[in-house]
Amino acid sequence: MDCDLELEAFLREALAEYEEKRRERHRRSAHSYVVDLIEILVQCGERGMARGAVIEEMERRRRAERLPIPRSFDESVQSAFNQHCVQSSVFLKRKAAEPEGLFTSRWVDSSCVWVVVRGRAVQWLRTRETKLAFKREVDETSAVKSHSM
Repeated sequence: MDCDLELEAFLREALAEYEEKRRERHRRSAHSYVVDLIEILVQCGERGMARGAVIEEMERRRRAERLPIPRSFDESVQSAFNQHCVQSSVFLKRKAAEPEGLFTSRWVDSSCVWVVVRGRAVQWLRTRETKLAFKREVDETSAVKSHSM
């Protein structure tokens, strides 16, 4: 009997640990750099925001939410931006579909200003949310199946 109780306690602990890791993966995927860029830039409208100010705001938000900030944070943010900026050589080299061009940039005085392409960003977020919802559903189904075994 004690063995069954120990096994049950171990199982509960393992399932709680699995659930916590699943929630953390979801939290991180929901806070991708691209999503953060959209959230910040959409508030600026067509005028956009200077690159440095965007990166500072992203770092501030991520610290507040206790999300990881790599040493090469600036480069990571720039890379995420380049992947979806229609003028970027990275975007052009990867021959991305036009709807993936979520951002544009321009020079104002001596600052590079980043701007979100609102219509494309809305569509990208809708598509992404559908994929995340499906992934959550699959994760939850897997968890239920593992509970019943």
